[in-house]
Amino acid sequence: MRSGLIAQKLGMTRIFAEDGSHVPVTVLALQNCQVVAQRTVEKDGYVALQLGAGQAKAKNVSKS
Repeated sequence: MRSGLIAQKLGMTRIFAEDGSHVPVTVLALQNCQVVAQRTVEKDGYVALQLGAGQAKAKNVSKS
């Protein structure tokens, strides 16, 4: 099984080491992740989880 991380890329920057050299780094923003959908062998033919992160737009969310 593959594992990973859901993040939003904010940009790039650099960090300076003690010897004066710099290392390029990526700045990531992590938000709450939650399970959005579950796929099963019986229904879909495979097993998987769909994860979501961030805030949904109000127009795309049901009123309940």
